[in-house]
Amino acid sequence: MKIGIHGRCWVLGDNIDTDTLFPGRFMTLSGATAEGALRGLAARYPELAARFQKGDAIVAGDNFGCGSSREYAATAIRDLGVPVVIARSFARIFYRNAFNVGLPILEYTGEAPLPQDGPLEVDLATGAITHAASGEVFAGTPVDPYLLELLSEGGLLPRLRRQLNRR
Repeated sequence: MKIGIHGRCWVLGDNIDTDTLFPGRFMTLSGATAEGALRGLAARYPELAARFQKGDAIVAGDNFGCGSSREYAATAIRDLGVPVVIARSFARIFYRNAFNVGLPILEYTGEAPLPQDGPLEVDLATGAITHAASGEVFAGTPVDPYLLELLSEGGLLPRLRRQLNRR
């Protein structure tokens, strides 16, 4: 599964927690809103909130998505139009929530910083991140085929709905 990033890569730090990604005060009975994610990030990254555009990607350090287990954080990022989140490592529960809600993520294993300008192509199956302008290829961890299949179906709930409708 290949994903194109045509916008900017917003570089965040380590330990970006779910309260930063989606503050609890924006939770509603009907779910998450993309607006809540931008407001949460604005406190730590005001430039991102002011200039973020659909199609921009997020690049972060270690332990992205730590904190609470709320899946709203992954849902809101997906709804912002983020094509992929690339980080050195993800909190375990966020990692699984991302795939469950259909948000592509990739662990970056390279040493060099990723370019902040696109276009980039991310190949989740191989882990390769290619910068189109320079041709430089950066290494990531390939995503498990089961999780790739889950992403291709839109996440866990769409998969379950299709399976139940087949019976």
